[in-house]
Amino acid sequence: MQMEVIDVTSWKECLSKFEEIKEIRRKRRIDGYVSSLLYRGQGNAKWGLKTTLERYIDKDISVEDYYDNIINIKLK
Repeated sequence: MQMEVIDVTSWKECLSKFEEIKEIRRKRRIDGYVSSLLYRGQGNAKWGLKTTLERYIDKDISVEDYYDNIINIKLK
């Protein structure tokens, strides 16, 4: 899923955008479940989002292998 990039030039504009997003989410919640609002600031919008494990492994793996790695890490 591609995320929408919203550029803001001031803190006031940022807060205004957050309020707009909250209102859109409030309307969607009436029709069904909406997850919590998530935010991750980065220096470049083109950088992909990866978990620590994905960055550590640094290769594409299946979901099954991903969870196997998580379980093995938790057991240590």
